[in-house]
Amino acid sequence: MTEKTPLGAQILLTIILIIINFAPSTIGNGPDMYVCLCKGITDTQIRAAVEDGASSLRDVRKSLGVASQCGKCGILTREILRESLVDNSDEQQLFYAVS
Repeated sequence: MTEKTPLGAQILLTIILIIINFAPSTIGNGPDMYVCLCKGITDTQIRAAVEDGASSLRDVRKSLGVASQCGKCGILTREILRESLVDNSDEQQLFYAVS
């Protein structure tokens, strides 16, 4: 039997996604933001999974369970994943070998 996400949770998730689309510079600043309401996963947990070696949505789904129920959080999860991977690669490129 498949569980359905309550309508209130769907509306709340839609509102969160709209706010994020109008204010993308706020991602990563301030308190944790719930990305997956079904599983209670936050953006901080997704970023931590990337730091622990996750490099794809499949990896994050395996480790946290995000986007495994209704799937509405998949787009935002990918955005946070992509942003975290870029941030991590930028940090790694700050150091150069001295010849």
